[in-house]
Amino acid sequence: MSAPLTNAQKRYLSQLSDRAYARQHGGPTAIASSPGGEDTGEGGPQTGKAVSPTAARAAFRHAEVARAVHKAGLRCCSQDDYGAVKAHFLHLLGEDGAALRAHVRGQNNEARVAEWKLFDEIKAAGDTGITVRYVEQICRQQFGCTITEASTKQKWSLLYTVRNRAAKKRGMRNAERGTNPENIIPLHAA
Repeated sequence: MSAPLTNAQKRYLSQLSDRAYARQHGGPTAIASSPGGEDTGEGGPQTGKAVSPTAARAAFRHAEVARAVHKAGLRCCSQDDYGAVKAHFLHLLGEDGAALRAHVRGQNNEARVAEWKLFDEIKAAGDTGITVRYVEQICRQQFGCTITEASTKQKWSLLYTVRNRAAKKRGMRNAERGTNPENIIPLHAA
């Protein structure tokens, strides 16, 4: 299970939802109740009373989130759901190109996270001489592909390889200098 949506993500999705509601219901001042005060079925229980615009937009958002990811609302969504919900609202807005990009981006989120963490680890290991080119060679030898072509599991494997090799190089360098933490005697030893 991944982390819940951030407040910024929920705010952005709510704004998309409000725009989609306005597009489908006649503009930003659209109200979900009829002029006679009858409920149109777009907002809440059939009470016979008019539904406020805020309640109607909230009901619309909940219904559309449920259609997109089968969850009760944005509070129930996780990072794994963000791309699908964003794509759904963009589609409702008629922005199908952006919706497709959001959907594809959401589908390969785990691979993107693994790749980002791998490159972050390579950057952190830069002091040991480990470079992207070096890791690319490891990837070709172990998996027969480039880093960008590697699967999510292979990227995680490379990350741990980089981490372990960097630690080994740092340990060897410390041993050469005589700064192995196990051999350091505290200044105020009793």
